[in-house]
Amino acid sequence: MKTTYYFWIGNLILAAIFTAYAYWEQSTWFGMAFTLVWMILWGLSQLLDNSYSPGIFFFVFMGVCLVGIFLGLHSVFLFLGVTAALNAWDSDRFYRRWKDALGREANNNLERRHIFRLLLVDGVAIGVAILGLTIKTQLSFGLMLLVVVIAVMSLSQLVRLLRNPGSRA
Repeated sequence: MKTTYYFWIGNLILAAIFTAYAYWEQSTWFGMAFTLVWMILWGLSQLLDNSYSPGIFFFVFMGVCLVGIFLGLHSVFLFLGVTAALNAWDSDRFYRRWKDALGREANNNLERRHIFRLLLVDGVAIGVAILGLTIKTQLSFGLMLLVVVIAVMSLSQLVRLLRNPGSRA
């Protein structure tokens, strides 16, 4: 479970760096300081083993990023921060659920598969986001909503397929 723990710490640090940098770039010192302090508190809550805290910390972090979008911060850095925070949240929950489970070899295999699937979904999401941020086009709201719904459905199908790798006919 050390891999998941280090993956969680790494993503927590990346989320703090990306989001704090987005705030720092626009000289929004309060947002930068709040982001860094909030991520440190998230890390400490994991050490204290608060079972309710991952969701709360992730929810507030999403609010910080949403405020950053309204302030006109770089959306790429905020998106990367949100993606890293989502990884940290998922890794935190996974670590809490499995750290006391029996069967160390089975847990190591499950841990590797979980991190691989998480990175695969992240890669697809980041690729789609970069594509969406680089292509400049004018779409109506309805068409944009349709594209978002298709993207969400596709990602959820990918997650479902990765959870149940058996054949689907």
